[in-house]
Amino acid sequence: MQLYAPIFVDFAYQKRQLHEVMIGFLTACFPLSMMCFSFTVSRVNTLLGKRKSLLLSLCLAFIAAFLYGVVYYVEHTLTFIVLSILGRLIHGLEDVLFEVMAIHYLQNVISMNKDKAFATYKMGGSVGFILGGVIAPVLCYFTDHFQSFMLYGYSFLILLGVAYYIIPTDAEAAEL
Repeated sequence: MQLYAPIFVDFAYQKRQLHEVMIGFLTACFPLSMMCFSFTVSRVNTLLGKRKSLLLSLCLAFIAAFLYGVVYYVEHTLTFIVLSILGRLIHGLEDVLFEVMAIHYLQNVISMNKDKAFATYKMGGSVGFILGGVIAPVLCYFTDHFQSFMLYGYSFLILLGVAYYIIPTDAEAAEL
């Protein structure tokens, strides 16, 4: 979803006439959210368990994609700003949860060492950035913004369904 940031900046500036400082703040909400939520990931994992935390991150990815898509249709400036902030906050939480849980499962369930698990995760993220850089403009060209984000969001729902059946429960993972 980060690959839509340049599209968002242009849209916010030209169509919503937001000041550059406000656009910078809105864009910075995603990494700020990641930074803030990184301190609470262990608490979320303890409360929910690792499997539910991973599944929650996929649900949050869908919600963030939905908000990113809806914001393009919002004409009211304050609502546009609030939804943009909310989408980026949710996206930051999702990103931190997903990264920690994905690396955990690579290490503990697939039995990769720490370095290989992290490298595998980063390689997968890089592939996502490359594919996203190609797919995002194509989707925006053939669909409207909302539909392109919904197609992206639906991929997370599909991944959620697959992950639900593939990822072992916390009790099963402890037995491995």
